[in-house]
Amino acid sequence: MFFTANCRACGHKMSLHHREGAQGVASRAMNAIFNPPDEAYESFAPTTQGPVVPSGPSAGWYSDPDGTPNLRWWNGQDWTDHRK
Repeated sequence: MFFTANCRACGHKMSLHHREGAQGVASRAMNAIFNPPDEAYESFAPTTQGPVVPSGPSAGWYSDPDGTPNLRWWNGQDWTDHRK
């Protein structure tokens, strides 16, 4: 009895991949799985958004994080050298 292995990708007998009719069907199926059209990736395309805005406290005078009794200006992103 002649034994043919199964294809690891689609499960068909390997002998079917070599026949003209079945090869066309199997090739199209494998091509669709392993080489999807570019439209399949559109949902993963990066969106055009503005810059990321930090979600910290807004700009203003706050207690100096260095431990001095002064207030220090927080510009919304970094501590400045301005103290009062």
